Amino acid sequence: PELLEPVTTATIPTGRISQYWLTLHIPPGTPAGDYRGLVTYQPENAQASQLKLLVKVLPFRLERPASRTWGLYADSARWRGATDASIEREMRDMKAHGIDALALTALAHGTLTHAGEKLTVDFTPLSRLMGIYKRAGLRGPVILDLRDLPQAIAQLRGTDTKPDDPAVQRLAGIVLSELAVRAETEKWPEAVYQLADEPDARCASSLATARALLSLGKRASLPTLALLASPHDGMRELDALLGIPCYGAEAVAADKNGVLRKALKEANKPFWWYGSGCTSPRLEGNLTANRYLTGIAFWRSGAAAHWTETYQRPLGDPYSDFDGDGQVAGKDLCLTYPAPAGGAAVPTLQWEGIREGYDDFRYLYTFQQMVARAKRSGHERGAKYAAQVEK
Repeated sequence: PELLEPVTTATIPTGRISQYWLTLHIPPGTPAGDYRGLVTYQPENAQASQLKLLVKVLPFRLERPASRTWGLYADSARWRGATDASIEREMRDMKAHGIDALALTALAHGTLTHAGEKLTVDFTPLSRLMGIYKRAGLRGPVILDLRDLPQAIAQLRGTDTKPDDPAVQRLAGIVLSELAVRAETEKWPEAVYQLADEPDARCASSLATARALLSLGKRASLPTLALLASPHDGMRELDALLGIPCYGAEAVAADKNGVLRKALKEANKPFWWYGSGCTSPRLEGNLTANRYLTGIAFWRSGAAAHWTETYQRPLGDPYSDFDGDGQVAGKDLCLTYPAPAGGAAVPTLQWEGIREGYDDFRYLYTFQQMVARAKRSGHERGAKYAAQVEK
C-alpha cells in the first residue's frame, strides 16, 4: 500500500494480515529513558489483543547543519483560493518532515495584463504566500518557478513567438524585475529564479528556450537555476548563464570520480541535486529509496541542497489509477493526497521515507558534532574515545 489513511475502525476479512503505521510525537523536553505502553486491538466478536510498545527517548536532541537545505516542490498552484490556515497547515506538515525550503509556481500567484505594448504585473497573492511561508518557519531559499514564462507571455499577446524574440524578452524582463523588487522590499528569503526544467541536450529548440530565459536572468543579475537531468556536453553552453545548476540523482550517482563536484567548486557554484519524491514509478510507495536519497545519499554527496518532487500533483481523481491516459506524467505525482473530506493531507510511505531520511542525516551530523566537541573538550578520556571512533 502507498497511502497511510487515518483509521479508528476497519473491516479485515478472516485470514488477512493488515499493517498499520503509528507516528508518535515526543514532546520537547521529555526526559531520556524507556517509555512503555500498550496498543489495543478490539475485534467486534472476539477478545481484545494487545501489543507491547517500547519507546526509547535518547539523552540528546538531533542537530541539523545550517549549511544544508532540504527543499520541496510544493505544487503551489493548488493554493489559489485556499485559506491562509489550510496553506499554513500544509507548510507546517512539510517542515515537520524536514523541509525548510519550497519551490513555488510564481505565475500561479500573480496577474499579468497586456494592453498595447504595456504589461501590468501584480504579484500581491505571492506576497501573501510568502508571509505564510515565513510564519510557518520555512527559512528558504525559495525557488520561483518561472519555466512557463514564455508561454504565458505568448498567450497574453495572442501570438506564437519564440523566447528569444525581443518583445518577449522585454516583457519577461518586466516580470523578473517586479519579482526581484518585491523579494527585496518585503525581505523574502533568498529568491532563486528557475528558468529551465531539464532542457534536452539533443533538442535545439529546447536548448534555445533555456538559453534565452537564462540569458535574461543573467542580464538582470538574478540567481538563476535550471534542473538538469545530466551534465551532457550539450549543456556546457548553458554553464555560463546558470547561477545554480541542480542535477538529477543519476548524474550525481555517476560522478564517482568527483569531476562534476570539482567543476562546480572551480566555478564557485553551489552543489544542488534532486531525486527523491514520487515522479518515478520506482519511488512511488517506496519508503526505503526515499529515505536513502534524502538521508544517506545526501550526506555522502556533500551537496548544499537536496530537492524533492513533488508534494501533491494529482491527475484527475487522485484516488483513481486509471484516469491518466493522455497525460504526460501518466500517473498522480503525490507525496501526500488531498483528504477526501478536506482537512489534513493524507500521508504516504514515500512521504514518511522523506522524514526518516532527514532524521538519518541528523543522526550522522549529531554524532559528528559530538565527536568534534569531545576532541575539543580537553578531557583525555573523551578525546581518546573520539579518536577511536574516527578510525
